[in-house]
Amino acid sequence: MDEEVITKLTELAKDKCRISWDDKDTNKKIRTIAENAAVILTHKLGMQKDAAAFTEPGQARMLFENYCLYDWNNMTAEFEKNYKSEILTERHKNEVENGRKKD
Repeated sequence: MDEEVITKLTELAKDKCRISWDDKDTNKKIRTIAENAAVILTHKLGMQKDAAAFTEPGQARMLFENYCLYDWNNMTAEFEKNYKSEILTERHKNEVENGRKKD
C-alpha cells in the first residue's frame, strides 16, 4: 500500500471511531487497525483491487469503516456475524466483476 492510501484509510478510521485527538500512540494504533482492516477485508470481499477502493464511497468503504470501529473496540469477532449479508453481497459483486475481467 502506498503512503497516500494508508493516510486516507487512517483518516477514515479515525473519523469512524470518533478520534478527534492527536497523539503518537493513538495514531500508531489506528494506523495499524486501518492497515490490517484493508488486508483482511480485501480477502473477505474477494477484491482484486488494491486498498484504495476503500477510499471511494460505497459498501466496501462502509464495511472498512465499521471493521475499524469494531477493531478499535476489540470486537472483531462480532463483525462478521453482524455484517455477514453485506460481506456476501460485496463478495458476490466482486466475483462477478472479476469473472468479467477474465473473459
